[in-house]
Amino acid sequence: MNHAGKMLALVESSLPYQITNELETVGVYDFAGKLADSMTAHPKICPRSGELHFFGYGSLTSPSVTYHRVNAAGDLITNRGLDVRGLTMMHDFALSAEHIVFMDLPVVFRLDIARNGQHDMPYRWSDNYGARLGVLRREDPFGPIRWFDIKPCYVFHVLNAFDKTTDDGKPLVLQAARYRELWRDNGAPGFDAVMWFWTINLSRGTVTEQQLDNRPLEFPRIDDRLVGMPARYGVTWVRVNLYATTSNAVPLRSTLSVPPLSPVDLVRPSSLRPIRTLANSPAGICPMSTTRFGTAAIL
Repeated sequence: MNHAGKMLALVESSLPYQITNELETVGVYDFAGKLADSMTAHPKICPRSGELHFFGYGSLTSPSVTYHRVNAAGDLITNRGLDVRGLTMMHDFALSAEHIVFMDLPVVFRLDIARNGQHDMPYRWSDNYGARLGVLRREDPFGPIRWFDIKPCYVFHVLNAFDKTTDDGKPLVLQAARYRELWRDNGAPGFDAVMWFWTINLSRGTVTEQQLDNRPLEFPRIDDRLVGMPARYGVTWVRVNLYATTSNAVPLRSTLSVPPLSPVDLVRPSSLRPIRTLANSPAGICPMSTTRFGTAAIL
């Protein structure tokens, strides 16, 4: 990630590391001593203000999750704890033009697993934790967070969030790759998330949910210049059974999403505009070797 002239390498379990453009390590970067906890690997840079928004999680003492904001000049100006229900694994979040959206979801820290030394992720699904979305107004970073209960699920990666104006108020739309359940018995990686919309009606205090496709996918991304705004196209990795092989690698394909403005058609193959067209490939799908695994694309 590059912000305010600093190139940072990120992992959610620790402070960021500053590196050079040639990928040489400079050292730990803590924003002039103002950042004391970890930094998510999925920060958001507002394309309008140049602000950097992120959070850190994993502290065993309160607050276990802290929201941070850095101005366009690179100064850390906001540190604010979140009132989550417990030691949740918060991997990503969302930024709209007017709001921050946090996800308090039921994959939570287990000390017994951390102690067993088996190199397993020390987080497990909890049937009792519940799931909710927290909405914070950007103009009031220390103001109240409004929490909205949703169906239990887990989200690793967010596509986008944006504000709308309708006759029914100003709904906030969150788009992400949703897992129905994750890590009940072990911390093995999965690839069965599907594209999902949550529409939060801030006037009525309600949330509606909509599944947009039944294909397994992960690592959805939009053009970073459109973060927080309605974006017509996104890029995601999808698993396509057509290409199933006997290889141990998960067969993945890259595909373009169709407009959030037409949510019914978000990832309908017949409506895809190809990144490139390859012989014998469905329109909009870019085959990869079954021995390779893709992560988040950069647009």
